[in-house]
Amino acid sequence: MGDNKTDLDAIKSEIINFYNDPLFQELKASYGKITLFNVLKIERNENCHSAFLAWLLDSNGNHGLGEEPLKCFMRLLANRDSKFETPFLNGNYNIESMTVDLEQQAEFEKKKGRIDILIDFSYSYKSDSNTIDKKVLVIIENKIYTEEHDKQTDTYYRWASQQVKYENHDILGVFLSPDTNARCVCDSFIKITYDEMLRYVINPLPFKIISPSGACTLIEDYVINLGQSIKKKKRDGTTFEDKDTVLALSVSIKEKTYSLYEKHGVLLDDVIFVKNKGRIKLLKEFYKERYDSYREFNQLDENRLSSFWDANEPLLKLILYSSLQKLNDDLETIKTLLGMHKTNRDNTKYWVYAKKCKTPINAKPVPKSLASYYIFKAWLDNHKDATIEEIRKAFPIESIIQQEKYPYQYLFYWCDDIGKARKQGPADNATYYKASIDEKIDGKKYLQWDFYGCDTPYYLKINKEGSNKKEKVLSMKMWLKDEFDELAKFAKENYNIEVVEKK
Repeated sequence: MGDNKTDLDAIKSEIINFYNDPLFQELKASYGKITLFNVLKIERNENCHSAFLAWLLDSNGNHGLGEEPLKCFMRLLANRDSKFETPFLNGNYNIESMTVDLEQQAEFEKKKGRIDILIDFSYSYKSDSNTIDKKVLVIIENKIYTEEHDKQTDTYYRWASQQVKYENHDILGVFLSPDTNARCVCDSFIKITYDEMLRYVINPLPFKIISPSGACTLIEDYVINLGQSIKKKKRDGTTFEDKDTVLALSVSIKEKTYSLYEKHGVLLDDVIFVKNKGRIKLLKEFYKERYDSYREFNQLDENRLSSFWDANEPLLKLILYSSLQKLNDDLETIKTLLGMHKTNRDNTKYWVYAKKCKTPINAKPVPKSLASYYIFKAWLDNHKDATIEEIRKAFPIESIIQQEKYPYQYLFYWCDDIGKARKQGPADNATYYKASIDEKIDGKKYLQWDFYGCDTPYYLKINKEGSNKKEKVLSMKMWLKDEFDELAKFAKENYNIEVVEKK
């Protein structure tokens, strides 16, 4: 940090100059606009994105653009896979017929799923003096927030292979995601980003000239939606997290954000510093030698800069997310500095040691959910005849869970609790408590359990008169980081059980 202090009047002047900049006014007029996607609250709904793209790529769609969107799309794919270069790269082919389907059911060897977008079209092109007739089946798997699961792309490609009966019918898999590093299981799929979709498919379209006014407005709204900073929502509508909120920005918009940053970079960097003043190491690593040019702030300065951010947060995120990539291409750090990774998810993994032994009792590092089970296992190795009541007394929830309203009555449960909880509501002195996930049973809303059952089960004696019954033990699955830390601290102080984070 430099030693120079800021002048409050100077900061006021910089903020006013930023507001009055025509480029900022232009961006605010477009990306501050309320679109149809905002009104319907479907800004990041994967199904709605798939529906829009299916409509756009359909040559029979009522967008007035005919085959052009599909040809732009196929040109992008041909550029990524040379075997499709002829004729898709140059576009010298005619589309004879096509169908576009959403949520197509696909099943292969008992694995099933729904393909987000399935395009099947036939086309012809001339090669020398001959006319070649072919077909292509395009499978599009669309992911915005989620990741691929259950080897979806592999299942879909194998399913498609069963549908293709002729040599002249090709299969083309596409994995669409905002993230360039998104994982795709099937090697036959071409990975493309929303940024590429915008740059190579949507932006080249002459929709402002030939598309009907309604379709033109919808496409313009979609382009704006891709660049807006949108918060991911819970099912109940409350904010859950900011994550990968800017899906794509056009080249022209990026150039405008760069220009704004070049003119007002000092002010914008000041805002980032104020929002991240506790992350000195991260700021130094990101800005490197530029870090020393930061200014120091008094409380009035910080308040003014914080208010400036709060009043323009979505637009400032867009400008900085785009511009900072010229300074440093570390996207993960940029998202962190801009508050685009606010989440309660913690992926730390742990070793669990019993009585400070050199060898952990778990064969590999495990997440909090399973680590809590291994803590219990380490305790049980020295209390082999423990009952469920004794384990609950050994790990009293009031010593670990810090919330005013306990979401759980116990840390560990036995299997019968689950069946009871599904059939009846919580009662006094009950051995179960419902977690906070809605589930409908017999037309009524109940709350569903959320536990972790270990693959190597340990069994506890159930303290019931005249019963030698034993039950598999389950532990809480969803742990807040600070509460798991309390569990680890409690286990160390009381039972000499050591929990060590994987480095």
